[in-house]
Amino acid sequence: MVASADWAATTVLRGQDAAAIFAESTVRTVLVDARGALVAGLAATRDLAAMVRARRGSLIVLLSNSDAEAAEAVHNAGATQILTSPFSAVQLTQALRFAGRSIARLDDAARGVVINDSMTRLRDPLTGLATVAHARGWVELLLAAPLANDPAVIVLMVAIGRFGQLNAAYGRALADTLLQHVAMRLREVTDDLPASGAAGDPRMLARLAGAEFALVLPAPSTLTEALGTAQRISDAFAAPFPLGGHLIHLGCRIGIAAADSDMRNLPEAADTLFRHAATALVSARAREPGSIEVFQAGEGEHPVVRMAELESDLRRATVGDELLILFQPQVDIASGRIVGVEALVRWQHPVLGELPAQTLLEVAESAELATQVGDHIRAQALAIGAKAHPQLQDMRLSLNVTAADLAVTAFSDRLLASVAAAGFDKTLLTIEVTEGDLIENLDTASLLLTRLRHHGIRIALDDFGTGYSSLAYLRQLPLDYLKIDKKLIADLGGSGRDRIVVRGIVDMARALGICVIAEGVESAQQLEAVRDVGCDWYQGYHCSAPLNMTELLNFIAFWPANQGA
Repeated sequence: MVASADWAATTVLRGQDAAAIFAESTVRTVLVDARGALVAGLAATRDLAAMVRARRGSLIVLLSNSDAEAAEAVHNAGATQILTSPFSAVQLTQALRFAGRSIARLDDAARGVVINDSMTRLRDPLTGLATVAHARGWVELLLAAPLANDPAVIVLMVAIGRFGQLNAAYGRALADTLLQHVAMRLREVTDDLPASGAAGDPRMLARLAGAEFALVLPAPSTLTEALGTAQRISDAFAAPFPLGGHLIHLGCRIGIAAADSDMRNLPEAADTLFRHAATALVSARAREPGSIEVFQAGEGEHPVVRMAELESDLRRATVGDELLILFQPQVDIASGRIVGVEALVRWQHPVLGELPAQTLLEVAESAELATQVGDHIRAQALAIGAKAHPQLQDMRLSLNVTAADLAVTAFSDRLLASVAAAGFDKTLLTIEVTEGDLIENLDTASLLLTRLRHHGIRIALDDFGTGYSSLAYLRQLPLDYLKIDKKLIADLGGSGRDRIVVRGIVDMARALGICVIAEGVESAQQLEAVRDVGCDWYQGYHCSAPLNMTELLNFIAFWPANQGA
């Protein structure tokens, strides 16, 4: 039937061979014949679904009439179409044609062809350029295309300098108009470029976030051509922008990354390519305006700690939904009950992906945003905790404070106001202070923490055992909890000397009426070790990774079963 419709086909007789053969082919339409072999057909569908989806392909499954009730399971396995027997050659041919049309629509969407109003989300409403999601989708399609060119695609990431200052100086309206003029100038440059790319594979210009843009160059563009394009863009920004009676000078910096043949095989190749371009942009931003940098292998995946210019991204993150609040359980060792949770933060950067809390804090400090970001994170955590309070019952919520927070004399007032605004029970709140943050502010910190403790908030000293004044902290601060640093916990399985040191810490804390929490417990052996030295609570991946609140509540509900297992 397929051959009579002039379709070229490769036949695979065993489902377990299908994925390997598909990976080596250029096929985008797959037909799984599950008639009389539903279980094997479902298995083959699951094996192929992710690869077919990555190629923006179609996956048709043939079912026996007696298995028609399994259609939902087949769809869940990844089928895009189902054809139930008996069917004619015409019906099969129509299914194949529909599959081809579906693929064509996906290709149009990736290129920015507006099919209907629902496709307008592919365009940035301010500049009319492609959105970041649109650009990533187009890169995914180019990487999945059966081309022999190397590089398969090149990404130029363009950052406009001084834009944050101009936004503050002239206001949002003029800044938005300026962004539109920037987009027009970038279009002028790209429209004047010599024709390149395979037939039907145009260049794509996208707005990523704020004043950052990307240009996607399809194969057979070369790195030399990309460098020439970057230089044209840089030169174009030498001329000022006449706007609102002002002559506004804007510089730009550009990072370039190329997708080599090896990158095609990565599961998140498009994300990796954008990260590489962002890495190159980090280096360019450390130099003068107009700088251009090309990503070199080995530069690393997360150099953002060096980029003070991320402050504009961080300001955007605090008003959007990029700062993700997670919660890690704390367990009473004697009873096995979950007695508290620590709020942790991750930065979901739209280009660089998930960034750890340490990166966020370093960027915030370099941008002089540490106190604002800290207030924002704590307010979010308190609001989430207050909403979930009925399920959390009497569990404690721990929030982290930094040296920057403790340096602000009004910090205690601001925190108490935030607790009240969220409607959170302050007697269930614990403030965690990192030992290293107290060295220069011990007297001030002691006064602030004493006041908070007077209001019913408990105090924990985090990362204990890594600083230089540990005993002074125990003597001077109003502590309720002592969290032993995970490096000391990891060493408990080593020499007897390590166990003696930790046991000594526990004995001192217990004599002072302080509860001891072991951090970073990742195995049953470590849990047994911290139990042996007398720790009261533990926290770490042996219980659970950090979870969002929905996941946490589900985890808590089933915790007794998990503990028994």
